[in-house]
Amino acid sequence: ATLDTLRHDVANSLNPATLSQSLDSGPRSGSSRSSLPSVGSSAAWRATLWTSLDKVMDMFYSATNQIFQLYRVLAKKRDSVTHVCFLQELQDGQCQLTQEFWSKATSILQQCLTSACSESNMMKQALEGEYPKLLRLIKALWQRVVLQLRQNDITVTPAVVTSSAGSGSQTSTSFLESEEASTVAEQQL
Repeated sequence: ATLDTLRHDVANSLNPATLSQSLDSGPRSGSSRSSLPSVGSSAAWRATLWTSLDKVMDMFYSATNQIFQLYRVLAKKRDSVTHVCFLQELQDGQCQLTQEFWSKATSILQQCLTSACSESNMMKQALEGEYPKLLRLIKALWQRVVLQLRQNDITVTPAVVTSSAGSGSQTSTSFLESEEASTVAEQQL
């Protein structure tokens, strides 16, 4: 339910039509141009976009906290019959709770950003033009998550993601799985 809620909230927050409507004080006269800001309100639309993206990062952090709390409960509670820790039972089945969540959560963000950019050239231009700002938002989110990981004594091992494109296959480590990647990204800014 957390991922479904996250998907819905992120998609709604990054919807170009929703962003444009939040700028209007009254109803729109034409629905066919609802994803475009009115003339002269481009700066206000971009400000609304970045406020919305900041809220999206807060949504991710909130969902991450829910997963961390679930992890803590599963790590403490034991089956009353077998006295085996619930988390151990999950991990025996090769389920890595935090890695699975992050894999799906980053996929949601990617899909929502791709969809929003395909719907609106203004969105695409704003994100491309101010990419360092987006990167800083993601880096700040990751720093908050790493802090929460440390506070909850949760260890995350880097997950190797393998994707096959065409005839060759590529293997890479997800950027959200290593703290060093955020440091490298900051140095590139």
